[in-house]
Amino acid sequence: SFSVQPTDYILKPLEYEDIDKCMIELLRKIELDNQKRVILNIGHTSRILRFNEILYVQAVTSMNTHSKIVFFTENEQIKVNGKLADFEKTLCRHNFVQIHRSTIVNCSYIKQFDSEKVVLHNDVSLKISRRKSKEVKALITKVITKYYAELL
Repeated sequence: SFSVQPTDYILKPLEYEDIDKCMIELLRKIELDNQKRVILNIGHTSRILRFNEILYVQAVTSMNTHSKIVFFTENEQIKVNGKLADFEKTLCRHNFVQIHRSTIVNCSYIKQFDSEKVVLHNDVSLKISRRKSKEVKALITKVITKYYAELL
């Protein structure tokens, strides 16, 4: 079995205006999906970051500093105070998968994966926890399948 979420349907005889309306609605839905955001508190300021801009998120801990989270985008690394768990639930509802206790990845940017690592489209390689390997593989497959099914 399979799940279908049609945006619209077109009756025969085909009219170009109906196709245009259907495509406009599909593009609107894609744009709304791209506008989902997270608010990051950086010191005394706040930064709004769209989910589709985030490649991955990593927890960085050190003996000299408090726990920090780093949001990796195409062009920058944004460091915020906090724990990965503070963002885990929100991110994992929006195409993200936790592959390690310190790493959450945006499935939209995964180029390839196996039982040991995930490789992103920019060739960054991230280790998958051995303990979570099977679970992560199943989750990534599920999320990617669902994401592309929604686009069609």
